[in-house]
Amino acid sequence: MLSVFVRNAELLKFLTVGSVAFVTTAVLFFGLKWTILYDKPVTANVAAVLLATVLSYVLNREWAFTARGGQERRHEAVLFFIVAGVGLVINQLPLAVSRYIFGLQTPHVSLIVENVA
Repeated sequence: MLSVFVRNAELLKFLTVGSVAFVTTAVLFFGLKWTILYDKPVTANVAAVLLATVLSYVLNREWAFTARGGQERRHEAVLFFIVAGVGLVINQLPLAVSRYIFGLQTPHVSLIVENVA
């Protein structure tokens, strides 16, 4: 059983980094949205995703994939952040559409509906 973990150590580290980044994004988003960026959830989400993306890059580079070679560090970082930037835009679309086009925000809807939307 232990050999399965050893063989898949890199994958398990990658999944751990993804989980940490997901939790970081959620905690930062709701923390910002419910405090200083109450009226600006898209801005709160952008800030949360940006910080989690930097954390993800550092953890993947320095921990999950430390044994691999790879591209020059600058080239690798540029590619990572270009792909992450595309993901950030895609991530913001549903939130922006639900809030600014459909008007799914308090006081027009409940806080639960707003957060699910």
